[in-house]
Amino acid sequence: MPLVSIERHALEGLSRTEHETDDVLALLYREFDGRLPPLTRIYNGPVSRETEVTPVEPADVERLAQLEGPLTVEVWPTAGIQAWQVVLFIVSLAVSSILAPTVPAVAQRNVQSESPNNGLSERTNTARVMGRIPDIFGTVRSTPDLIQVPYKVFTDHVEMEVSLMCIGRGTYEIPAAQVRDDTTPIQEIAGSSVEIYGPFTSPNSGHAPQLRIGNAISLPVLKTARLNAVNGQVLQPSDSGRLHANEVIFQYPNVIASQDLEVDYTTSFVVGDSLVVTNAARSAGTFTHSGTAQALYLSGSSLDANGELTYPGDLTADWSIGDRVTISGSLMYWTWDDEATGQHSGYANLDGVYEVANVEYETLTDSTIITFDKPARVNINWYQITAAAGGGAGPATISRNDGTILFDLTGTYVITAITANNITLQTPSVVNPDWEILNDDFGGVSGVMRPDLYTSGDRRVGEFTLSASEPIRRLISNFVAYQGLFADDGSNQYRRDVDVRLVATPVDAAGVAVGPEEVFDGTVIGSSTTRSTRALTVDVTLSATSNYWKVYARRLNPKDTGFSGQVVDEIKWRDLYQATPVDMLHFGDVTIAQTKTMATDGALAVKDRKLNMLVTRCLPARVSGSTFTPELYPTNDVATILSAVCLDPRIGNRTPEEVDFDNLFDTAAEIRDYFGFPEAADFSYTFDADNLSFQEAVTSIAGAVFCQPYRRGSVLRLFFERATDDSVLLFNHRNKLPGSEKRTDRFGWAEAANDGIEFQYVDPEDDAVVTLYRPADRSAINPKRIESIGVRNRKQATLLADRAYNKLRYQTTTSQATCLPEADLLVLRERVLWADNTRSGAMDGYVKGVQGLELHLSQELAWESGATYTMFLQGKDRLVESIPISRGQSDRHAVLAHAPHVPVVADADRYLSTGFIVVRDGDDSNAQPMLLEERDAPGDDGTIPLTVINYDSRYYQNDGAFRESA
Repeated sequence: MPLVSIERHALEGLSRTEHETDDVLALLYREFDGRLPPLTRIYNGPVSRETEVTPVEPADVERLAQLEGPLTVEVWPTAGIQAWQVVLFIVSLAVSSILAPTVPAVAQRNVQSESPNNGLSERTNTARVMGRIPDIFGTVRSTPDLIQVPYKVFTDHVEMEVSLMCIGRGTYEIPAAQVRDDTTPIQEIAGSSVEIYGPFTSPNSGHAPQLRIGNAISLPVLKTARLNAVNGQVLQPSDSGRLHANEVIFQYPNVIASQDLEVDYTTSFVVGDSLVVTNAARSAGTFTHSGTAQALYLSGSSLDANGELTYPGDLTADWSIGDRVTISGSLMYWTWDDEATGQHSGYANLDGVYEVANVEYETLTDSTIITFDKPARVNINWYQITAAAGGGAGPATISRNDGTILFDLTGTYVITAITANNITLQTPSVVNPDWEILNDDFGGVSGVMRPDLYTSGDRRVGEFTLSASEPIRRLISNFVAYQGLFADDGSNQYRRDVDVRLVATPVDAAGVAVGPEEVFDGTVIGSSTTRSTRALTVDVTLSATSNYWKVYARRLNPKDTGFSGQVVDEIKWRDLYQATPVDMLHFGDVTIAQTKTMATDGALAVKDRKLNMLVTRCLPARVSGSTFTPELYPTNDVATILSAVCLDPRIGNRTPEEVDFDNLFDTAAEIRDYFGFPEAADFSYTFDADNLSFQEAVTSIAGAVFCQPYRRGSVLRLFFERATDDSVLLFNHRNKLPGSEKRTDRFGWAEAANDGIEFQYVDPEDDAVVTLYRPADRSAINPKRIESIGVRNRKQATLLADRAYNKLRYQTTTSQATCLPEADLLVLRERVLWADNTRSGAMDGYVKGVQGLELHLSQELAWESGATYTMFLQGKDRLVESIPISRGQSDRHAVLAHAPHVPVVADADRYLSTGFIVVRDGDDSNAQPMLLEERDAPGDDGTIPLTVINYDSRYYQNDGAFRESA
């Protein structure tokens, strides 16, 4: 049972109660009426910074309930003058500054892991997997994140890309004219559409979009994934792979090697094809006939007509139907007619390998007519014969096998691998044992042969396996003919259509079918007027419910071999998407965009998809106090943005009592009034890093408007850095650890590490990143580079750049010291009075007693005759007051010229007496106004290392550059 000790610190002393409890949270709730006082700290064990367990986040409360203890709960007073004295003494009990050592410097940023909104170049729509939904505040050029894999479909043969993107959390004002693809307005890209859906709406919800550009998209949200294995494979007709009399060598055990460098097997065959090999017999020798043909004749006017070769005498005994005949040396002279150009004559050969379709002897003419099957498909010169031709032909040699067969490798094989020059077969000796003869008797190499190779049967592409974590309900496939679909005979163009089939089979995780095939057919429609891309999208709903599918596609049409002319009908399977409908009606408090981009000439001019739009976050407007309107309004106001960030349950999760709204809005008004233009208090940025803390976000917002955030107790406020004559705290040897102070002085700013500033901000005119140079002539050799956060106007950027440059120029002194706990009251960039305790003779200390205007000091002062002196006193209201003094009754006494504006505390029993620094008029070497530049985390003893630089009003000399009176 944990022991809980509750210590209540009061002016009269300390009260302590001890409790044993099984429920720590219930005890604290009961003791403090449901809410811990602001200045409460809880420790698990001895009181130290390492053991502090004061809850900050909801998860801390849960951990607190699990601690075994003993627990110490310290509660400090928060009101009255004396309470203020106590606060100064206690480390981090009175004030919890939100400035942690890891917070980035003002106006700096880390561009890693950012959304494209914050990128300085190449802003493209990308998927930020597991990334934070963008939190946009103010006005930015948003490049939305992809939340769906874009998929492409074809409508009327025009490619269309469909995307779903996330703009950010909340509501936005988005002008239609500012929605672009890269720099091109969407309205100027024909066929493109964009629909913006506000929070709690989507294409699935039935609501109208907040903004629509172009035609309605009317597509539901799909969860899609593209199968990379489908990447443009050609769907071959079942008879498309055919090579006639190609010179090859058969190599044991399973290779057909082409000897023709102009042949590429990969264009005719694919792995898995059934390859039919014919005319693959090797004979012991050849029979050859030499002689002059009496006549040549093509029986018709098409490529499919038979050819006739007439020889004198009876040669029927030498030739038979089915013989494979090789003709060589057949240079012929003939004349032919052309309807367009008239009659022609000339020489041409008819060399080639032909199949004998018929052999006939005519007794009347004593001649043998050898008919060849479709010879013009072997040698196009046959097609030029328009009438009988003969005479004058040189002696032609025709040869065939002698009929003694050594081996015959004819058969139907399966292709297992393929290259441009080689086909690898699946165990061909099982199909035809003559492969073993090739190996046993001929060394495994056939020599050059001229077989016919062609495919037969179903030429499918696939099967490919699809898998998903949830059932796949839809398939989207694109079949594309990039060169068009047509046939052209030289005079006319004719439409050709191609039928395709998509087959899907449900399977289990092991790939075993668990249901019947589902077959989907479609037709890619050709054109008789255009040769541009023709395409078909097969978008189908699957009947079976399965997480795994096997899918293949095939072409149904055979090759068009009957047309006398050019036929273009190549179809590619370009895309396959698996899709599952998204059942959600909306995505919560998020604004999304659905886009449809057509691949028209205008869209293709934009090489990369870079959808972007100018957006302004809409936030509640302040009514008064902590009351805000339920309506939302577009705004860049830093006070409104900070209020929203603090109250946002996903960012600050602060209660209204923890935010000083009066301070935020008053400070924003002060900034605008001080600089003389409204944009001085604007902020525009996208928070996108998932590890960005609330403290870092607030620091970044405040830094853009010349401020530092801090907390008094648990209440968030802003400190506006500007020129001032007042110091808020005084540091002397009494509140610095002895020996800890180090001081660095440089003479002239040329000794600084950097000699200039390069300040980057976003130009609202074109959203380009602009760099301001100080000096403006770019003469700096080693400039300090600053990438600003939230700055989107030139005036604001100019002032920030000038301040940074002026601090380089006029910063001459840096001092470091470890200070006592009252240093925790300070905010970065506040002015303090700093005694130089690195040198002897410093006149500083604390007040031990007060009698009227005479102060009893902690040490003697070195009074000099004729000199005048000024004393700086630390007031309890965080102001340092300067008052002329004179010597009192001793060197340890000083008489004030007038009463201070707040009472001096001079009681040795109090936690802290009023501190002082005395300077001789005209000599300020012992005390100097400084700016707090850095503050490290407190040590175990509660002391705090500080770094200060000299205060110089010239830091702010350019602040009035844009005032109307300037």
